[in-house]
This record gives sequence, structure tokens and C-alpha cells, in this order.
Amino acid sequence: MIKSVFSNNFWIRNSGSDTKHTVGVLPSYIVSCLNLQAFQKELGKRTSSVQALKRSARELMDTGRDDTAWVKVQLQELSNRWDTVCALSVTKQTRLQQALKQVKEKAAQLT
Repeated sequence: MIKSVFSNNFWIRNSGSDTKHTVGVLPSYIVSCLNLQAFQKELGKRTSSVQALKRSARELMDTGRDDTAWVKVQLQELSNRWDTVCALSVTKQTRLQQALKQVKEKAAQLT
């Protein structure tokens, strides 16, 4: 699951540039929106798994075992990456909404 979060993080970081060129190119915009919707749906499916993993890690740390420092580092890395992926997803959605607004404004000017 963590590998998937990292690959999704890569996708969302590297696909952000496609919204810069969507103004006036409605098919590209639609594809970007569909990709983002699919990504956000997958992200939503994984939320409960990430929460369960965090809960299990905290329970493990509460046991006082020798490897709790390593678990704590891994938990922090997971939390940071998960938060980054979620924030980037929201940012991309905002950018796509702005692009749609620009497309609508251009279309209104042309009519």
C-alpha cells in the first residue's frame, strides 16, 4: 500500500503541469478531470487503511518494545507523505476548477 501511495504522489506531482495548457483545450481538461477523479476515488479507498496502519503503529509504540523508535520514524514518514499526497490532490482539483473557469470565460468571449 505504501508503494502505491508513493506512486500516486509521483503521478499527482508530475501531472500538475498538464493543467497549464488546458485553457481552450476542452478534451485535455476532461481527461485531466477524469484522471483526478479516479485518483481521488482510489485515495478515498485507501484512507481507512492508512488510518488503521497509523493506529496499529501507535499501539505498537505504546508497548515499549525496542523497535519503537524505528516504528515512530516510519509512522512520521507515512503521515508526511499521506498529507502531501492529499494536499497535492486538493491543489490539482483547485487548478482544474480555475482552468474550467478560464475555458468558460474564453467561450463566452467567443460567442
